[in-house]
Amino acid sequence: MNLQVKQKPQLTIKASGEKIIKEGYKYLSTPYRWGAKPFQTDEFDCSSFVQFLHGRFRIVFPRTSREQCLLGEKVEKDQLKRGDLLFFTNRMRCKKKGIERVAHIAIFLGDNKMLHSCRHKGVTVSKFSEIINEAKQKRWSDYYLFARRIPYYMESLMVDNISSAKKEYQVLVSTSARVSAEKRQKSGLI
Repeated sequence: MNLQVKQKPQLTIKASGEKIIKEGYKYLSTPYRWGAKPFQTDEFDCSSFVQFLHGRFRIVFPRTSREQCLLGEKVEKDQLKRGDLLFFTNRMRCKKKGIERVAHIAIFLGDNKMLHSCRHKGVTVSKFSEIINEAKQKRWSDYYLFARRIPYYMESLMVDNISSAKKEYQVLVSTSARVSAEKRQKSGLI
């Protein structure tokens, strides 16, 4: 299957991140459902929400947060920009190794805030300092792992429409996503 590349000027990171954030705000309060089907808007889990938003701008993303964490370039926490992708662990995955620790994805908004779909609130804006585990007084910031930035060259690989994005996603999963996480870790991708 050929990936159809658009011959339009490339978007800057800020411009595309802003468009994705603006689109994401349209879905505030959409219910959360773990394992939500991709490319629909009735409900989202964290990774289907991020996949859907990027798909709206014809940027093909894999389905799970563990696959998504392999995209882009690693960004230090003090260098975060609006639109960067944030990755978190949870109490069930925190002792695992490599990308198996990844349990959640969100989009950085700046000012210590993020846009995401989470179990108790659905699509929402949260602060890093928000308590998410009352019993242990744990905050989002306690579970933060790392951030990634989608570089401009990925934005130039845009397919024609959401239907094409679905097809390209299937190709992506069956090829590049099948490369073992260990090989990617050894090559410095995460």
